[in-house]
Amino acid sequence: MHFTTLGQQTPTPFRRNYVLQALVIGYLVAFGTTAVLTVNGPNWLVENALSTLLIIILGMSYRQKPLGDLSYLMLTSFMLLHIYGAMNSYVENSLGLWLMRVLETDRNYYDRIVHFSLGFLASYALFDFGRSYLKLPYYWALLMPIELTLSISAGFELVEWLWASTAYPELGPEYLGHQGDPWDAQKDMFIATVGAVLLMFFVWLCGIGRPRNANPSTT
Repeated sequence: MHFTTLGQQTPTPFRRNYVLQALVIGYLVAFGTTAVLTVNGPNWLVENALSTLLIIILGMSYRQKPLGDLSYLMLTSFMLLHIYGAMNSYVENSLGLWLMRVLETDRNYYDRIVHFSLGFLASYALFDFGRSYLKLPYYWALLMPIELTLSISAGFELVEWLWASTAYPELGPEYLGHQGDPWDAQKDMFIATVGAVLLMFFVWLCGIGRPRNANPSTT
């Protein structure tokens, strides 16, 4: 077995994909731990609803359209950051509170770390899918994750607002985590997009997915 950076037409069976097994086990342990340790069960459920749906989709698509190991590694890293933030809400996140004391700020910036990670970690899977299965030209495959990260981030802000205002209105301020910043949603979208731009720059720099000996005008 070798570590793959892009999706393979013939996937490694899950029982022999030890990288993916380790990621699944690690995530399930973290998921269960945060479920037990959370002090706010309803908020934890709301925060993890969409991420749980994403994991189900990834699991169902593995046999037909598996992503590369690097995609799963980066997605898992993002998900771990997210569920840690959801354990006690982003506003009360312990790491963020520690950074507040160290940096002497008046805001818990852990949510910004996770939004940046949406672009810098999770968007690689979009590049992988676009290059491996949509067969996009190389530079279009680099551009697509940036555009979709902005769209996903904006969509997520809308879903957060609708969900919090209808299903759990009493959790609204805590769930949304604006912390008194009226431009919080716009800043979250911006920093996620910056993360995606930086990641695609590194992907380009490393030549991941770039056709060998290809004419630049055709990639």
